[in-house]
Amino acid sequence: MRGHGGPVRALAVTADGQRALSGSFDASAILWSVEDGAALRVLRAHDGAVNAVALLPDGGLLTGGEDGRVALWRGAPEPERIIASHAGPVSGLAVAPDGRRIASSSWD
Repeated sequence: MRGHGGPVRALAVTADGQRALSGSFDASAILWSVEDGAALRVLRAHDGAVNAVALLPDGGLLTGGEDGRVALWRGAPEPERIIASHAGPVSGLAVAPDGRRIASSSWD
């Protein structure tokens, strides 16, 4: 799978193994088809590296960046919502099993 312009910092794979989401130092995240290695979507909303990614049970995507923001992605080319509550880089993301809550960790 080729597509990022820098090292990959984060990776998440769907439970069925069909899709993967990667985050990179190049400030992008890419949704991949695992079977053929094709980039399905390139997500850009962060000012700096994408340090964390997560997949929601309903197909939504989460990205967390060096800019301290968490972005929620659905079908649109732009994020549905951006949460800008961290004073430091986002370092991790987690999703509750029911998909109704998320948690983020940060250097702050």
